[in-house]
Amino acid sequence: MFGLEDITKFFWSFLLVFPAVSILHVLGHSFMALVFGGKASLEIGMGKRLVKIGPVQIRSIYFMDSFCNYGELKYDNRVSNALIYAGDPSLI
Repeated sequence: MFGLEDITKFFWSFLLVFPAVSILHVLGHSFMALVFGGKASLEIGMGKRLVKIGPVQIRSIYFMDSFCNYGELKYDNRVSNALIYAGDPSLI
């Protein structure tokens, strides 16, 4: 079980490690969208927008969620869409 000495490990992983893994995951999808000629944008977190740098938006609750939006693919077919959805670097 968990003890009080594990609380720092929990906060370390919840506030730093989990968001880093989530961002890496979403970057894989957006990279595959760029390979097939699309324009991808990343949203990191939920809530109010704090910072927008190019196609990347960082929101106030940054550790909860992240996702990729893409549209207008140059090569738009079932295979390209399947590869974008499967384009996750954690699968390698």
